[in-house]
Amino acid sequence: MAKSTIYLRQKLADAVLKGIAFSVDDLYVGIFEVLPTLDNASDGTEFTPGVGGYARVEAKNKWTQDAGSLPTLVRYEINQLLAFESLGPGWKNNHSAGDVKGVGFWDASTGGNCLMFAAITPQRVIHPNQDMDINVEALTIDFSAV
Repeated sequence: MAKSTIYLRQKLADAVLKGIAFSVDDLYVGIFEVLPTLDNASDGTEFTPGVGGYARVEAKNKWTQDAGSLPTLVRYEINQLLAFESLGPGWKNNHSAGDVKGVGFWDASTGGNCLMFAAITPQRVIHPNQDMDINVEALTIDFSAV
């Protein structure tokens, strides 16, 4: 289950309770080798952008709502393949494999604010020169009251 960060929760509360506009101009998916546990995601370790060719993948406007999940749940599924390419000396820049523990959603291609994160099941090991793909409908975001 995805967890929203304190940053996103504060922005949504400000929008609803104070009328302060909030929008996400860009949405990117990245992959974690160490999944965050803190509400601000500061203790997670994302694969290093630029190392091994890794870059976050743009994901705005690539979602379809699953109407069958209503009214108890609002669910969106990715409707396009997300491909993280491996170039050069592998995912850790030392010709070794990388363990993918989860995904994160950011508002920028590098840096920026982590909005949500989640473990992936099953976890994956990606080897040098092997791409990491997330298939169509393999990634969902649920908005629920729980």
